[in-house]
Amino acid sequence: MTPGTARRALAAAITTVLAATALAVAPAATAVPRPGTAPAASATTATATASASASATEDPALSLVGTSLGPVVRLTAPREDTFLSWTLSRSAADWTVELTHRQTGLKQSWRARQPGSIVQFGWSGDLTSWQYGPGVRAPGGDYSWRLTAKPQDGVGPDLDTSGTFRLTRDTHPRDFSDNGSPDLLFRDFQGGLTAKDTFYDGRVSEVAPAGSSPLGSGWEYYPQLEAVGDVAGTDAGDLIGIDRVGYLWLFQGTGRPGVSPRVKVGRGWEVYDRLAGGSDLTGDGRADLVAVDKTGDLWLYKSTGNPDAPFAPRRKTGFGWNIYDKLIATGNIGGAPAGDLLARDRNGVLWLYLGKGDGTFAPRARVGAGWNQYTHIVGIGDATLDGTPDLYAIGPYNTVYTYSGTGDWHTPFRTRKTTKVLADLPLQHVEKIF
Repeated sequence: MTPGTARRALAAAITTVLAATALAVAPAATAVPRPGTAPAASATTATATASASASATEDPALSLVGTSLGPVVRLTAPREDTFLSWTLSRSAADWTVELTHRQTGLKQSWRARQPGSIVQFGWSGDLTSWQYGPGVRAPGGDYSWRLTAKPQDGVGPDLDTSGTFRLTRDTHPRDFSDNGSPDLLFRDFQGGLTAKDTFYDGRVSEVAPAGSSPLGSGWEYYPQLEAVGDVAGTDAGDLIGIDRVGYLWLFQGTGRPGVSPRVKVGRGWEVYDRLAGGSDLTGDGRADLVAVDKTGDLWLYKSTGNPDAPFAPRRKTGFGWNIYDKLIATGNIGGAPAGDLLARDRNGVLWLYLGKGDGTFAPRARVGAGWNQYTHIVGIGDATLDGTPDLYAIGPYNTVYTYSGTGDWHTPFRTRKTTKVLADLPLQHVEKIF
């Protein structure tokens, strides 16, 4: 081989080696995108994007989205449920709701095992758990609620959330504990006064006894005491008493067991020997008072809602009422425009006076005879929670009955039913029930 040929062979070999080395270290080609398209993603980028997408669609923690409970929950119609609801962020397998009255600690709870994102149920206003016997009506005031729930798919922690609300209801003329059920008051011969709460047990359609609340002593100082409904403008029933010298005293209800200190609101009331309060006789939504003087004249005292002067000046609305030995203000039992009165004559016949709404009455209608068998008759209000006022009566040997109102003045009461309310009370120790 000649020197020139050797040089040309060596150059060719070096060129081949350099070409192979360049090919081995050259980067991967990148496609140039067409106009209007995004660059193709690498495998690493695609994997990261898919992981982020999966993370974004995972179910978040179970949470509360909203509730129907506002700051105030108002119970109005008896025997009708008020619906309470909570909306969750996703479906829960089972849940528990507990309401607690913050003043007394009374509780009511609901539990369910039904999947769904809405927790909802109706509440009648009763507290019906084993420790309360047949039950009690929920008192008004401040409540707390607590909701716990488990996620239906088991993913994430349980929900545990809470809140508060205030429970209110329409005023009941004989409700001294602000729980919507009427109370009976009784005074013993030592001057002690007690409020006995009632509860309508729908399981047996019977008015049952609930708790008792002592209202203090010294009440013998008032020969006449009457539960008159809300005459002072609060949300609770009030009491009035006439003392031995004829002063009229107001005891305002407080919305819980007990009454406020007395306030003198009148004088000269010793001329009256019978009172009946609690019926709205003038159609203004407030309970009024009637009084019979010792000559038999009937006087109307229209309530004002003013605690300093709860009654307007009296107005004469009848005469000859001394033929009756008992007056009962019942509320609207006859279906007329306003509240009514019952009167028992000295032969034991019970008469109904339908209110016209202006403080006067239609001609009397006979209800029935034999009512002199009862030592006490009380217009208890709507004890059966059907929207119509009822009567409570005690006969001999502690036989105790309720007469449920019908709303029809032709036959204002259904057949009497026995009740255990005050049935265990030794009547020889009781001076007055009202």
